[in-house]
Amino acid sequence: MSKPLTLSDKILKRMRPARLVRKDPVGGQAGLALLRYEPLDGQPVFPDGRFKAGQYCYLAVQVEGRWLNRLYSIASAPCQRHHLELYIVLVENGAVTPTLFAQPIGAEVLYMGPAGKFTLEKTERPDLCLIATGTGLAPYVSMLRQLRHELRAGGGASRPRRITLFEGVRYARDLGYHSLLREMEQEGELDLVYIPTVSRPERDEGFNASLGRGRVNHLVRAVLGDEAIEARVPPALPYGLDAETLRARLHPETTAVYLCGNPGMIAELQQFLGARGYDQILTEDYW
Repeated sequence: MSKPLTLSDKILKRMRPARLVRKDPVGGQAGLALLRYEPLDGQPVFPDGRFKAGQYCYLAVQVEGRWLNRLYSIASAPCQRHHLELYIVLVENGAVTPTLFAQPIGAEVLYMGPAGKFTLEKTERPDLCLIATGTGLAPYVSMLRQLRHELRAGGGASRPRRITLFEGVRYARDLGYHSLLREMEQEGELDLVYIPTVSRPERDEGFNASLGRGRVNHLVRAVLGDEAIEARVPPALPYGLDAETLRARLHPETTAVYLCGNPGMIAELQQFLGARGYDQILTEDYW
């Protein structure tokens, strides 16, 4: 995650005020939530055409008389022009998130953006492999929402995409946007395969056969044929999926891989995938 910055008056003047209008805990937890903000002036969140799905914003909150800023990937899509949705985990003893989570509905923040190059426009390839841990899922939710919007708006998205999404968490309760992603997969409008995996299934009352087992980096490696994985939890796909079918969607010459989340996962998969011939690997480096 980005380090908190104390903002100068010059930067503060460039930021826009917004109010918290919705707070949805994920899995009933107090430390993982979807936070939705609306600009105070009633205008669109960003000027038309500025925001690309996958980008992030600058969010500032006042803490002990200082405005502190962090960067957060945006989970809402460009088509959702009048609200800003963020997927945030509470960092105990953190500088910013304890204040964000404690704020009541109606509380004000400042924001600015968007920024970043972690977008679908970075590749022309027809196959996308999106890999996330935790709240690194947020930019992919924005991408999928926008692609579905373009299809429904008529004429389809700018390019047809075959999308394979891996989401890694510790416990099933940590699966943010799980219902939305299952809905998108089952609708069939997008060519989407959604693969959530849990790294601690033996301790998880919510675990079931529709979920994968093991860390997401281990599961991706197993799907692509790596037999040298040493893991506490041997990776396994959800019931009904097989590695051969998935590999057919993930040819190195037709696939762009996106990585967002834990820096250890990113470093491991960059090295592994590069050695397997994947030459389009995009990462969200501010994490």
